[in-house]
Formats: sequence, structure tokens, C-alpha cells
Amino acid sequence: MVMATVLGLSALWQVPARRALAGRGAYASIGLAPPKYRVHSDVALSEERTVTLILYYVAFMIGGDFAAYFLGLLVEYEWGTNVSLIVFLALYFFSLWVAWMLAVWVTTPRGATSSA
Repeated sequence: MVMATVLGLSALWQVPARRALAGRGAYASIGLAPPKYRVHSDVALSEERTVTLILYYVAFMIGGDFAAYFLGLLVEYEWGTNVSLIVFLALYFFSLWVAWMLAVWVTTPRGATSSA
């Protein structure tokens, strides 16, 4: 305890400051207003668009994975495992790129214009 007092760390073990915040709710202890008083900003809307983008990407990616798998399976029946591996990997990585492009295209706000 003496070492903590010398270093100025004795305040870490004191809890009176938390008691003062107890009447203002759980959000006050971390410096936030209660949810009903928060205002949605552009950052919140941007985060919502980001989550939507990720969800669309995952959905398109799963569809592309199934397509790559079944086309690779078809190629395996016709030409063998070596060719099937090459076809599957090529289609898999191509489907990841296509899934990203589709997800960006679907989630782009309609009022946005291209800067290029």
C-alpha cells in the first residue's frame, strides 16, 4: 500500500466516484447518454452500411462457393482430379472477387455519383 501511495495509485482502490454516478444510470459510468437521447450521426449510418455490405458479401460468397464446388465436381467427373483442382481454385477466387463487386454495387447509395 505504501508503494501505491508513493506512485499516486491509491485512487485506484477508492470507489467514492462511482457512487456519485450511481443515480444517473449505467451509461453515465462510461460517459454515454441513455439510448433515447442519442442522435444518429453519419458515423452510425456509415457503420450500418458497412454491416450491410459485409452481409451481402457473405451471401454472394456462399453462392459463389457452391457454384465453384459443383462446377469443380462436374469437371472432376469428366477430366479428373488435377484439372478439377485448377478449375475449382480459379472459380473460387474469381467468385470472391465477383461477390465483392456485387456487394459493393448492391449497397452503394442510389444518390452517389462516381468521382472518376
